[in-house]
Amino acid sequence: MNSLPPNPSDQTLLARYAREADEQAFNILVEKYTPLVFGVALRRTGQQPLAEEVSQNVFVALAQKAASLGSQRSIGAWLHRAATLESLRALRKDRNQKRHIAMIRDRQEPLMPTDDELWHDVRPLLDELLDRLAARDRDILIKHFFEGLQFPEIARNTGVPAATLQKRSMRALKKLGDLLKRKGIVAPAALLAAGLASEFAITAPAGLAAKIAASAVSSTATATSTISSFLTTMTTQKIVFSATAFLLAAAVPVGIGWAPLQFASATAPQASPFDPDAFRKALTTEPLDTRSLQRLVFTLDIAQVRTAIGVLDDLADERTYTITRAAFARWGELAPEDAIVQAIDPSRGNAALYAVNGAWITWAFADWQAACEWAKRNKIDFLDEGYFYVFQDYLEVMAGIDGATALAHTFELQRDHPELRSRLLYAALKTWAKHEPGPAIAWMRDQLGNNEERDGLICSAMQALAPFDLQSAMEGGSLIHDNEVARFFWDTVLQNLEQRHRRDERPQTDSPLAKSIRNLADYFEQMDAGDTWQDSNLELAGRVVSLHSPSRAVELTRGIDDPLKQSLFCSGILSNTPKDDPTLVIDAANAIALDSAPNGLGRFLIDWKEHDLQAATKWVAELPPGKKRDLAVLLIPVTAE
Repeated sequence: MNSLPPNPSDQTLLARYAREADEQAFNILVEKYTPLVFGVALRRTGQQPLAEEVSQNVFVALAQKAASLGSQRSIGAWLHRAATLESLRALRKDRNQKRHIAMIRDRQEPLMPTDDELWHDVRPLLDELLDRLAARDRDILIKHFFEGLQFPEIARNTGVPAATLQKRSMRALKKLGDLLKRKGIVAPAALLAAGLASEFAITAPAGLAAKIAASAVSSTATATSTISSFLTTMTTQKIVFSATAFLLAAAVPVGIGWAPLQFASATAPQASPFDPDAFRKALTTEPLDTRSLQRLVFTLDIAQVRTAIGVLDDLADERTYTITRAAFARWGELAPEDAIVQAIDPSRGNAALYAVNGAWITWAFADWQAACEWAKRNKIDFLDEGYFYVFQDYLEVMAGIDGATALAHTFELQRDHPELRSRLLYAALKTWAKHEPGPAIAWMRDQLGNNEERDGLICSAMQALAPFDLQSAMEGGSLIHDNEVARFFWDTVLQNLEQRHRRDERPQTDSPLAKSIRNLADYFEQMDAGDTWQDSNLELAGRVVSLHSPSRAVELTRGIDDPLKQSLFCSGILSNTPKDDPTLVIDAANAIALDSAPNGLGRFLIDWKEHDLQAATKWVAELPPGKKRDLAVLLIPVTAE
């Protein structure tokens, strides 16, 4: 066996272990990453013995999957995700009920505690939210804060400029902060950076790495029944989720209004006595406690679920449809084929849509092939029966977990329903783009071909992405070839920005809205949009940029060569003339072509006339002949010399 090279990379060590069973190579990885894995497990479980068990299971999985992880870009990021998922499984097993209660926090008002109190709230959520970041965002945080690499050092290893990596790190911290806000916790980026540094500095108990390495290596030749199904199904880029994981962790389907079913679990508590009369009373109580009732049905056994569904059917109350869906989802966990057979009963009326949604999607996440084959075998055409949202909802949730798998399932579905190809693709692509815009846009660029469907899909997906990540949406929108589709895309994006700005008349300079408008201005300048965009896009762009920064908008006019297009952009600027000083945009008024009389010029002159009639009159009097002067004189008459 050849000796290891000096300072071998993680990929080299893992490949060496996979190829030659080199225990020294594997031990180096274990020594390096045990603090990371143990730290994740300890934060998640709060119990050292349980954290050690989780750590051991994670490295056993790494040893078993060494051969398939050779192309993994970051072993540290993979281990972080594996530790997070394994800790989740361990917590469900050890403290199921407490976890369910703790997860329902998204409606709290933002808190403003001291830093110590704040980090106390952030700490148990940290790894869950890190795992929800895009892979490259999670990767940069782990390399910088856990591995202790400075940005120039990471730059040498990756070929990405250090300045870009530093910006990426700050954006990743910002995204982490945004995820925390949804949990009702406001944490500044500086606090997150300091907290990550301290958390990733956790040291594992002495001897744990050696113990784990020996156990992991010895386990590779044998089955390890104690390892979570999460870990045994993790691949290089994908995780195959069980139905329970889907219901527990996902923000589930939106097509017919799914609520977050964060409380489902295949390891739900032992079924307790179920009182149908009390259940009926709770269903008719005002206000309806939907979340509690959904949690309740996920504790029932099959017989109890069927009884609960009977009560729901008797009531036939549309307020309880989401509880019907939860009940059928629970039945789908326990006996999927029986559940779907009952769900498609047309006598259930509109509630059948919810019943099928719960039962079939749960089955599809647990066993995609079995769910599809059953539908074909029984000649169940959900689409003909009005159940298109079943497929749509499934694809949207799967795309949020694994875009590649969602697209593979999309193409399977379209073989039976080719007329719905575009709708199914849109359902998967728009959600994938929101979660991982880079890979989704790259796929659309490389795989959609060059046809009318391509431009429509890109337009729709990027419109859905724009409110969340305008920079990526603009990048994707630039792939659109058809001029009319491009015009429609930019009109929608710009109108959305304008509406958001008018709702918040004075956004902070560091607000997401302000940043979006700055990104728009940068994109406009870099892409020479002034000479390539459609006319309606230009006027809108002028309005939007001037809302936030009249001076930047005026600056952009100088890069537009076409006089007509320049006049349209200036018209947009002038339609938002600063009331306190119209002369801030006088350069835009001067730039309007003599033979053009856009609406914005009239708005500007009216505002200027009210602010300083003498100066406005002098400007009009000096205008050369043309349509521009004709309009100006109508609004501000001047006496001929």
